[in-house]
Amino acid sequence: MDWSDDDERVYRASRFCRVLGNPKTYEIVRALAKLGPASPSDLKAVLDRSYGTICIHLRHLREIDVARCMKIKKGNRTVYALANPETGGVLDEIESLFFPPEKKPKTAKKSPGKKTGSKPSRTRSPRGAG
Repeated sequence: MDWSDDDERVYRASRFCRVLGNPKTYEIVRALAKLGPASPSDLKAVLDRSYGTICIHLRHLREIDVARCMKIKKGNRTVYALANPETGGVLDEIESLFFPPEKKPKTAKKSPGKKTGSKPSRTRSPRGAG
């Protein structure tokens, strides 16, 4: 089967979405977007995850060309950076779909004789919580 450019584009985009579907991987991408190049130890300190977990997720990000690995001679360190600096902006756009920026609340006019009470909001508990 011959792949067209469109097939390749769809395949790579779906891999990107699949890998970012893991919250730990998503956190790492978000941290790299915020911090810039960082070592696994730097990410471990910021994200409070184990070194092994960080490295596994960085490997997945390298495999789909989201993160790049660079050796720094000074101190013989390995740091990772996003392959495309626009990735952080993509995450911002995705997050804004679910959590739009707060709008200034409108001040409600009180009409005489009516109470302006609010109903308790119904919130969903996180998955796995009782």
